[in-house]
Amino acid sequence: MPIIGLGTWRLRGDRLRSGVFGALQERYALIDTASVYGNEEEIRQLLKEAGNPRIFLTSKLKPEDAQGTEAVQKAFEGTIERLGVEQLDLYLIHWPGSGGVDANSPANRQRRLESWRALEQLYEKKKASCEWFVRAIGVSNFLVPHIEQLMQDGAKIMPMVNQLEWHPMCWVPDLIPFAKKHNIVLQAYSSLGSGESRLLDHPVVKEIAKEISQPPSVVLLRWPRQQGLLIIPCSTSQEHLKENLAALTVQLSEDQMKRLGAIHENVKHRFCWDPNTIA
Repeated sequence: MPIIGLGTWRLRGDRLRSGVFGALQERYALIDTASVYGNEEEIRQLLKEAGNPRIFLTSKLKPEDAQGTEAVQKAFEGTIERLGVEQLDLYLIHWPGSGGVDANSPANRQRRLESWRALEQLYEKKKASCEWFVRAIGVSNFLVPHIEQLMQDGAKIMPMVNQLEWHPMCWVPDLIPFAKKHNIVLQAYSSLGSGESRLLDHPVVKEIAKEISQPPSVVLLRWPRQQGLLIIPCSTSQEHLKENLAALTVQLSEDQMKRLGAIHENVKHRFCWDPNTIA
């Protein structure tokens, strides 16, 4: 699985085109999308224009479609049709909650299990050489209790990937040893602040950027990468897409890593949904 990829949340039209073609030019090998982003078909067209390069494609099951086996299968078929592929590299349950279910309802736990079992079936089709299948399955925005419940409730396959918001103002320390123990790949999104400047302009981030002679964006991407996470920054600028690659090679000192991690102790902020609200 590629270490760095292009996140496409909120990208449509010309911005998506700039992001995809810029990423391909910089030899990014992964594009991350989701049914709820509404851009799967656009990505298909852009990749076709680019000559259908071999790209690792990730998409996600939206909460409204987490309604049992048939609904999940139908949603998956819609995704691969819109993307124009028969084999999807990675399919994730986008959210631990289910559409139409209260956040604190115990029904979420049952819906998660039903959705996960449906993903297991899609994955097992790979072994049967079916016409279409998914190469890997995982979750997004799941906390340790959500994954533990899946295992307690009889899931046969441990999620292979957990994609979640991860930056110095929002991270879950206990997920790192948990993921390592269970061989789960962690993938960070919104590491640059989802278009807001509060992370890029944070004094500690800017100070460390000066220390290592890199832009703040590289500091923010290197932090999760050095913790062992994969990264999928969203960018439409060729310059920024190239810049982001420096996060794969620069090194932060132990002190710099600790200073970034300590931001969370004083300032907690999410740019996206909060999975702590889901029972």
